[in-house]
Amino acid sequence: MSSSFYITFLRPEMYSSMFYISITLLCLLPVFSYLPSNKQTLLRQPAPFFLPLLTMLYAIILVIFIGFRYPFWTGGDYFADTWLYTRSFSMISDYDPINRATDWVFYNLMYFCKDVGLNVNEYYLVVATLYVGLMLLACIKLFKGKYWIALLFCISSFSFYGYAINGIRNGMATSMLMSGLALFVDDSASKPSRWIGIVLILLTAFVHSSMKLVIACVLLAAYIIKTPKQAIYIWLGCLVLSLLTGNLLSDLITATGLSDSMDSYIRGQENIEEMQQNFSSTGFRWDFLIYSAPPIFFTWYTTVKRNFQDKAFYILANTYILANAFWILIIRAAYTNRFAYLSWFLYPIIIAYPLLKFDIWKDQDRKTSIILLAYVAFTFFMQFIYYGKSFS
Repeated sequence: MSSSFYITFLRPEMYSSMFYISITLLCLLPVFSYLPSNKQTLLRQPAPFFLPLLTMLYAIILVIFIGFRYPFWTGGDYFADTWLYTRSFSMISDYDPINRATDWVFYNLMYFCKDVGLNVNEYYLVVATLYVGLMLLACIKLFKGKYWIALLFCISSFSFYGYAINGIRNGMATSMLMSGLALFVDDSASKPSRWIGIVLILLTAFVHSSMKLVIACVLLAAYIIKTPKQAIYIWLGCLVLSLLTGNLLSDLITATGLSDSMDSYIRGQENIEEMQQNFSSTGFRWDFLIYSAPPIFFTWYTTVKRNFQDKAFYILANTYILANAFWILIIRAAYTNRFAYLSWFLYPIIIAYPLLKFDIWKDQDRKTSIILLAYVAFTFFMQFIYYGKSFS
């Protein structure tokens, strides 16, 4: 076993503030670079070399920052599930392996890292590399030379930090599905590449079992629900149904056993005060619904109002809309944010794709800058104002 190394110059309570401040400052660079422009430079021309370079450098630093966080159980209030994964990792041995019958991809990765002699932070570094690296792979595949600004949308998302530090198993699964989708929807890709995408998508069900729902949405989006307009009708129908039936649908879904994955989300979180304060509210979550709506509106605007046709975007957008529609049916459950993340992980892709691929506005540079600024400002607002976290 190698000697342990972890970041000690930052107290656990400073970690989130450091991340949110740094990503806000990084996003301000492209905002100030493109805000004065009334053209489509970002859409049509290569970016100045320093912007992609700084983004890639930040991604590398971010992986190290996430991987070498303080691993001990005393950091539970700040790193949430980190202490649970630390305990699980420490309990693994050749003679007493943890149960790997479910979610075997994730737990075999944990077992492999322990078996080859990695310590807990080196294991976290591997998981962080997969979380950020697979996300980066998806951006490169979907956006080519504009991958760097797509990655900025991803890592400045409201949910990014939580699934880097807390729900790492779900974060790894969604990044894997994102990269698999990027390979699968690319019609120009070779057959082997598309098959690799399909394999990655299917494997996510064995990283976190809740991904079975997202895989079902991918299949519906790829082969049955052909246009975003149809998916939006389904989303609106689920919204009306949820408003009319109250808790009935949620209770029925629980009775059929389809909510087992959500129960697994909640286990291990019930005693963490921060999670209780932020997400345990029940009732119809209008705040989450409002947050979920912009990608759906943007999809409607670009594909219905402006009639942009792009098969890859149809599949990506329909997957988001269908997964979000299912969440609306159980919106009144406690900790429902964890189920909402099964659509939210695609949120930045659905916003970034039209901005970086479609000729929407003559002054697209300016509008893209404003949207990115609003996007990261929302994340900053939620962290420091809505949830009232301090900068220390």
